[in-house]
Amino acid sequence: MPRTAASRHHLLPVIDAPDADGVPRRTLAIRRGVASPDAIRHHVVSAGDTFESLADRYLSTPELWWLIADANPVLADLDLRPGTVVAIPTAWPAAERSRRF
Repeated sequence: MPRTAASRHHLLPVIDAPDADGVPRRTLAIRRGVASPDAIRHHVVSAGDTFESLADRYLSTPELWWLIADANPVLADLDLRPGTVVAIPTAWPAAERSRRF
């Protein structure tokens, strides 16, 4: 399962997880949670900010927008209004367990 470094699945290991019949299937582990509070910086939204523009500014590529979306699950890109405080992860957790089919 090839993945680019900018993929939202990049850090997830490929594992064998049993399906409903107990047959092992190659799959990706589940991403769990967001970065710990000490691995978060905060950004006050300005007009025109998007998850992509913030990812480009803080994470060096707009392709990592999903890290910011994951760190702000109650926000959608269209909810970014000036003055809104957005969490920007500076590190993120590894996968914890396999997915179930």
